[in-house]
Amino acid sequence: IGGTEQSFPGAGVRVQNSKSTPTTVPGLRVYRPESPAARMALVGATVVVGLVLMWMAGRSGPVRTSMVAAGIAVLLVARGLHLRRPVTLTHAAAAVLIVAASDAAYSSAHSTPGFLLLVATGPVLMLPVRSVPQPEDRARVFALIQQTTNDPLSPFALNSAKSYYFNASGTAAIAYRARSGIAVVSGDPIGNPLEFGALLDEFDEFAAERGWRVAVLGAGERVTRLWEIGGDTRKPLTAVPIGRDVVIDVGSFTLHGRKFRNLRQAVQRTRNAGLTTEIVPEAALDEPTRRELTDIVDDARAGHQRRGFSMILDHLLDGTLPGVLLVVARDSSGRAVAFQRYGTADSARELSLDVPWRGDGAPNGTDERMTVDVIRYAERTGRTLRLAVVRRVPRTPRPPRTRCGCPTLPPTPAPRRRVDRARVAVPLPRQVPCDGEPALRAPALPLPAARGVRVPDVRVRAAPGTGLTRGF
Repeated sequence: IGGTEQSFPGAGVRVQNSKSTPTTVPGLRVYRPESPAARMALVGATVVVGLVLMWMAGRSGPVRTSMVAAGIAVLLVARGLHLRRPVTLTHAAAAVLIVAASDAAYSSAHSTPGFLLLVATGPVLMLPVRSVPQPEDRARVFALIQQTTNDPLSPFALNSAKSYYFNASGTAAIAYRARSGIAVVSGDPIGNPLEFGALLDEFDEFAAERGWRVAVLGAGERVTRLWEIGGDTRKPLTAVPIGRDVVIDVGSFTLHGRKFRNLRQAVQRTRNAGLTTEIVPEAALDEPTRRELTDIVDDARAGHQRRGFSMILDHLLDGTLPGVLLVVARDSSGRAVAFQRYGTADSARELSLDVPWRGDGAPNGTDERMTVDVIRYAERTGRTLRLAVVRRVPRTPRPPRTRCGCPTLPPTPAPRRRVDRARVAVPLPRQVPCDGEPALRAPALPLPAARGVRVPDVRVRAAPGTGLTRGF
């Protein structure tokens, strides 16, 4: 088919501009109308065919249920075409097999199963395509993360289950995952912030061409405004707040004073118990240490796997992901009893907590001790420590000191720098399988329980944080 060829960066897809175009999606050949006029004409013709089939089913004699089922299936196909979903060979083959099964059911006088199977051919033919993970782009993504500032969630774009959409110049990208016809964007774009506005417009069109609707999980305050106002062709999204970033100002960090007494005592208990810590790159772990830490993970999981989407990394302890640091706690005998994992951004000047792990033999105060030692390390090396996402910190009219009853914040000293970002969840009409994380729940930071812990001097901007979703 003639036409000008167009490439979509980071998508692994080549599209030709014409009315009806074969398109390559990884591993599949697909066919769909590209021109809006051709698409509307095809949708209209499909609707007419479906209505005619249903009308003819009862025109003379008893109602022929097979024609009713066929009419419903054709109308469902029309809906899929209206949503711009591509027709793949895999889905077409599955639909043909279901038609054959329906015919066999009708032939054996099982009309109800035959009816249901024939109706199912429509949605099966128009099933939404899924995104394909792109671990081969990890180096490009890591380079953009190191150019990204003031974004605690940017290191989590390295999760290998995510796909990426890059702009034409490769200076900005969006991490996302598409399931059930919804492309869920993970956090803010990474890279050059001046390119974010155009990038959102391009990604929205990219998703629409694949029949995906767009939702955002964990958008920051800065990019939230771009999603909310929409664009020339991009519809605005609705924002829902779920939490705040916590940024620790390591330069003013202290354990002195009465309000830090509990934290100071917890840290001192670990010193009295002979606990020591070391901070090492994950890629530099030797095999004995890796085995020790893997045993801690196995014990802590107790048969349950921790999952996440916007704010968790995979490839635990195998050294695959670049820029990951570990703080390892050892008891008086030198045995590893706990560790915390951190991703890096902004040329490794920003540390974001991933997942902490603690064994049964770790003394009380181990998590606090590791956090304090990471803060000292960040102070020595000129870095910033970020905890994202904390469920929303309540506003108080008093000077910035607040209580947190949420079990997701460790008892760390408070930042004195303003936190001007908010993190968001997306309430969808159904759960989106983003690595097992329900869309209706804020992505809780899996930190040790700290109910009623005083979090002194947490300063947040009064502007509400937001989350984004499109009305379905």
